[in-house]
Amino acid sequence: MRGFRRGPRPFDAGELALDGIVLVTDRGLRWCSGRRKGPLAFPRDAIRGAAREVVSGIVELTVLTRTEKDVRLSCIEPRERGAELASALNPRADALDALLAEEEDGSVRLQVSDELDLARGLLKDGERPTAYAGALRGVRGGALVVTEQRLLWVAKKGEPVVIEREDIEAARVRRRLISTGLELRRTDGRDEPFEGIMPRDRAASILAALGF
Repeated sequence: MRGFRRGPRPFDAGELALDGIVLVTDRGLRWCSGRRKGPLAFPRDAIRGAAREVVSGIVELTVLTRTEKDVRLSCIEPRERGAELASALNPRADALDALLAEEEDGSVRLQVSDELDLARGLLKDGERPTAYAGALRGVRGGALVVTEQRLLWVAKKGEPVVIEREDIEAARVRRRLISTGLELRRTDGRDEPFEGIMPRDRAASILAALGF
């Protein structure tokens, strides 16, 4: 099983997925299989982004779409191509990568790498992330990302939380013996709590990035 190139321009990244071939070009994504009458195709402007995930040793690629259900492609081979495919489908990766590159050891990035990949797909053109951390919302873990426009919380499953900066009236850090939380107050009076900020000192960075 091997990748391939075709068309007038080289593809960004492409490889076999399960019993088909996934091809990413500058125009979009196509997945072709001998078991399917026609290819599965999404134009570039219909794709919000993509995320790579390793489940029981199997590399999967989740393609986030704007108009249809998200698509999951399993058994990406070779396994390292999963990250390349995700990167090719995330055209706004540079803004987040610039922030991640500021970390000395990258330990936090590794713990929430899949969630950060999902967050990439939510970024608008020109939107610049300024701080991030791991955070719990209820019992689910995710990545908390602050940009100059919004606050995003993204988990592997479920809907993300997206809050415009102008809709945040107040924010404060709540420190406990074994964990640190962040509590936001919306302009409509609703509270948005985030627990288990990881690492704990990132809570202050998030607060500063929000302007509080």
